[in-house]
Amino acid sequence: MPTAADLEPSNSHCVQDPLAILPRRLGIGCRGIQDKLELEGVTAASRSDDSEFLRRLYLDAVGTVPTPEEVEVFLGDRSRDKRARKIDELLASETYAENWATWWFRDLTGLSPHQGRVREGQGGRYVTGEGGKRFHAWLSGQMAVNRPYNEVVQDLISATGRTDENGAAGYLARWESDANNTAGAVSKHFLGVQIQCAQCHDHLYEEFVAGGMAGKFGSQSHTGIIYRSPKHLLESTPQFIQSAIESRLDGHFASVHLYAADHFGGRHLYMDAIQDNYKRLELVLAGRDPLL
Repeated sequence: MPTAADLEPSNSHCVQDPLAILPRRLGIGCRGIQDKLELEGVTAASRSDDSEFLRRLYLDAVGTVPTPEEVEVFLGDRSRDKRARKIDELLASETYAENWATWWFRDLTGLSPHQGRVREGQGGRYVTGEGGKRFHAWLSGQMAVNRPYNEVVQDLISATGRTDENGAAGYLARWESDANNTAGAVSKHFLGVQIQCAQCHDHLYEEFVAGGMAGKFGSQSHTGIIYRSPKHLLESTPQFIQSAIESRLDGHFASVHLYAADHFGGRHLYMDAIQDNYKRLELVLAGRDPLL
């Protein structure tokens, strides 16, 4: 189980600062966050009071509001560590695991584990009824033991066997192990990239539009390629990749990829893949593609 200790900031001067946790992860310090807020003209919210904290914690952790009795007990507690203890209490509860298993079930399948109706098509029948219960129970078990995210994902995308014997197999069964459907689902769920459109027609990623390499034309708003040649596209890609990282990931998204890398022990597999592709592209442009 995760605990409140996982949320404690290491820089003591920011302990009472509600913005302290994220800056530590991003490596930019509390002052950096405050500078960014001031630059954008945003006033940071003040520290929540006990009743606000309790309501938000319950909704986030277990998906319900606290009972009147739980509120009364918490507000009457004068100990300094009551928030940390309440966090640990909820994270250790069975309700926490079930709540977040339900969230992941819906996100990964597009269905509800409680709808009780078997759907045809795209493997929906495998994750409803008993099949849905098994998949939900498997997800709940992963949450209950706080299993690392990368291990959970690995099990989901490499699962084999029957869904009644291996709960993790419910994910691939949902897409009936169809190559196109599975690739689209995995890319969307774990890479944050939509590739389904490319199943039917040539489709450029949105990054190419943002990078000035594609534009819109025609009544149907089809994407038109405006680079001069395939070689020109390849030659422009390294600069585009670097500018995209700087403007989008570091700029618009406040270097959030650094947070992900820190979570996975200093590595970000998606960014690693981009760098690997970048290195191979350099070899291609130099006429030394090792795969040809």
